Amino acid sequence: QKVYENHHVETNARLFTGWWYNVRRGNVEDKDLSTHSRFDTMNIELDWHDLSPKRDLNEGWIGDRFPLCVDLPSKHFLKKGA
Repeated sequence: QKVYENHHVETNARLFTGWWYNVRRGNVEDKDLSTHSRFDTMNIELDWHDLSPKRDLNEGWIGDRFPLCVDLPSKHFLKKGA
């Protein structure tokens, strides 16, 4: 059984920095009187997001073995099978 340590938790928590609730909609009944919506998707505020590299749980880096976007061919996402 694999055991995770505090540095694993800390580095993976950085993935979720910058998220904030959307403004509440008027067509949802809820007893929570806050102005934030807990039903809709959350927004990411880039100024609040930690942009530093993140470690994975195997001591590698998240995104390793994937090419950078700038290294991909132009409009690769429009090609058949993308």
